[in-house]
Amino acid sequence: MTATLQRHANGHYTWSQCDAESKVELFSTAFLYGDQVVLIDPCETSPQVESELTKLGRLSIIFLTSGNHERTSSLLRKKWGIPVAASANAVPEISQKPDIILEEDQTIHDLTPIDLSGGAAGETAFFHPRSKTIILGDAVIHLPKYPLMILPEKYCTNPAGLKNSLQKLLQLDFEHLMFAHGNPILSTGKKQLAQLLQTP
Repeated sequence: MTATLQRHANGHYTWSQCDAESKVELFSTAFLYGDQVVLIDPCETSPQVESELTKLGRLSIIFLTSGNHERTSSLLRKKWGIPVAASANAVPEISQKPDIILEEDQTIHDLTPIDLSGGAAGETAFFHPRSKTIILGDAVIHLPKYPLMILPEKYCTNPAGLKNSLQKLLQLDFEHLMFAHGNPILSTGKKQLAQLLQTP
């Protein structure tokens, strides 16, 4: 687990946890919306990370990128009394119904959800135009020692459909990519995503 909260050049924060079952590093993103702290796909936090998050501002809302990424959201919702937001297609995979059902192009706390059908159930990217950042769940992963890659086909509901869905992101003005699995790409993010999608 990341011992402390990591602040990045785009103004967003991350922390991570190694998942023993899947043997994959889980990454979570946070950013400030005024004096409020917005969380995306929150995994387990150390006391240090939780302390640093609360010092940033008031924890106000949790966004999930898919039905697979409930992680610790139910615990944090109960502990901090904050709502959870997710796609309607993610609901069957989540143990507790989200407080907010996301609709594409509906901006909440500076985040615009982008439906990435074809990935996991309810797969959603989030666009943060102010920082020119896109936050991804499973749709695209950036694991250590591996190149940027689209979610392997065996985990997709429709592999070809996911690749088509990802093309929508190239219409947006962004430079930075944040991931639920892997370190952020804080420059040339759009270029790297375009190159990935051109790969046969």
